[in-house]
Amino acid sequence: MTTITNHDVIVNLINALRANGNYCAAIHVQKAAYLLQELCGKPLGLTFIMHSDGPHSFDLSEQISMLIAYEVLEQESNPPYGPRLCIKNTNKVVSVNNKKIEKDILFVATQVGSKNIDVLEKLTSALFIVKREKNNIDLNYLAQELHECRPHISLADASLYLSAINSLKQSLNQKINKNLHKKIHKTAQHAAT
Repeated sequence: MTTITNHDVIVNLINALRANGNYCAAIHVQKAAYLLQELCGKPLGLTFIMHSDGPHSFDLSEQISMLIAYEVLEQESNPPYGPRLCIKNTNKVVSVNNKKIEKDILFVATQVGSKNIDVLEKLTSALFIVKREKNNIDLNYLAQELHECRPHISLADASLYLSAINSLKQSLNQKINKNLHKKIHKTAQHAAT
């Protein structure tokens, strides 16, 4: 049995992001990996801090650099914009072969899609505040905290992005419950035969 590594997940995430119309600069991958780890609960073991562009993991930056050095990824020049990540050597790509992880990657890639970095920074910053203030569910308090942490996000926008995080959580939970229901039904059918 092949062990799924963070490198495999990162490469498959980049592949899915590009397939869903994402520009896929390193900063987009940072935001998508944050959502994958913190929203979907995929334990990538990455430490994220609040940075000038929202949640950022220096560990992830290092892993992306390693994947470039190993010639799995490359930075594709795209003037006048910055470089974007793409898969250089498909022979070195290992499919995650795990339905849950594949579904989570697809969920994140679909949600991130072609959103610009401004939207992703605000969305992931909202999730960062929700995770940090896990015992407080008061939307007004969370909006104030988000605004204080990221002053360029107005209180009105903070409320909108916090609501968007709640919607994403609900959407993810509906998918999880639907899959759980399918598994229970399948198990019951199997037991009946």
